[in-house]
Amino acid sequence: MGHDALPRPGDRRRPRRRDRHAALRPSDAGAQDRCVPTTDLTFDTAAWPLLTFGPQDQVFGLVPGVQVPLEQLSLALTVDPTGDRLTQGTLRAQIDTAPLGEVLELGTAPDGVCALLATLGTSCVPCASSGSPYCAPYEATGLRAAFSAGLTVPERTVADIDADPACQ
Repeated sequence: MGHDALPRPGDRRRPRRRDRHAALRPSDAGAQDRCVPTTDLTFDTAAWPLLTFGPQDQVFGLVPGVQVPLEQLSLALTVDPTGDRLTQGTLRAQIDTAPLGEVLELGTAPDGVCALLATLGTSCVPCASSGSPYCAPYEATGLRAAFSAGLTVPERTVADIDADPACQ
């Protein structure tokens, strides 16, 4: 979200609902990974300073070359009083682990990650949207972020990536 989209401290205006692009897997250099499609995220600002997103099903390139479904993805973040940071963030989703087994060298069976989770005392659950039996519930709390003036995330589609020789 662009820093200029937020009101400054003392401003009673609530920012309008905005679409933003997100590249959720940065490269090692901290820059946008140009071989991962960007995703439109629309945050609701009705409870300002709380920003919320979802729940919504999304597919992300969390692992190079593998599109991973995140079902019922939701995100909530609070804009701090200075307008310069996001704090108290919570992300919840069900991760469809079926495409991850081979990447994690657990074999080609779609239940590879679920079998591993079972050895750790937890289990997969049926995915809320697709019904796939391979979803792992996920929750992250205490998320924080700082706004970066001038940061842009150029939109990258699957077609852009397919046509980019650097992504082959």
